Amino acid sequence: MAGKRTFTSIVQLLLVLLMLLSIILIGQRFEFGGYKAGLILLTITTLSQIAFGNIQPSANFGQAMRMYGIYMGITAVLFALSIAVAPLLVGLGR
Repeated sequence: MAGKRTFTSIVQLLLVLLMLLSIILIGQRFEFGGYKAGLILLTITTLSQIAFGNIQPSANFGQAMRMYGIYMGITAVLFALSIAVAPLLVGLGR
């Protein structure tokens, strides 16, 4: 079956469509709540796309979710480390 899509390719397509929706929400000028929702959605979908972009296309649902958890955990640790180190770096620059 050449036309069968894998789980990871379906999720990546969904994430790209959600990113497009978030950009539309950010660009609209009618509702500030839509802007905020679009900004949050763009952040979440971008980080998720980075994680799913590194998962093998042949991975099944369980493998993909395990790898997604690992990649998002690594991302969270890097963010926390960056936040913790930022004041030290600012102090060095003074």
